[in-house]
Amino acid sequence: MTFSNKIKTILLSLFLFSITISATFCKDKIEENKVTKTNFTGPGKLVFNETSHDFGQLRAGEIVECTIILTNKGGKKIEITDIEADCGCTIPEMKNKTINSGESQKITVTFNTTGFTGNIFKTITIYSDSPEKETEIYLSALVINENIINNY
Repeated sequence: MTFSNKIKTILLSLFLFSITISATFCKDKIEENKVTKTNFTGPGKLVFNETSHDFGQLRAGEIVECTIILTNKGGKKIEITDIEADCGCTIPEMKNKTINSGESQKITVTFNTTGFTGNIFKTITIYSDSPEKETEIYLSALVINENIINNY
């Protein structure tokens, strides 16, 4: 076998090897997409990462946030029609109120402790066109006011 034939054989082997690797990689990617993409059926179904959140111990005057994740595990999109807080100290915000099947959106909840002392309990209510219609999220905190001698 001549030198040029050896080079051709080596190049052909490398070419075939690279095609085999590429085909394997593409197959793995296709399989990965099949595993991670879930096809939900039926009406929209809201699932929350949490339905209660404890902010823990806070100082009076602190402003804190938490994020609630809503996931639609149903087959049809869900519209969030309203989000209400039971007090002006709690502000829920949601940028996109449409949640397509298999997607998630977040609600950012801001809680202002100004004027509070002791154990605090707040509620936000999420209204939607899902079969559940409404869901309550419960918030709690222990607010310490350094200007009051016996807090708790």
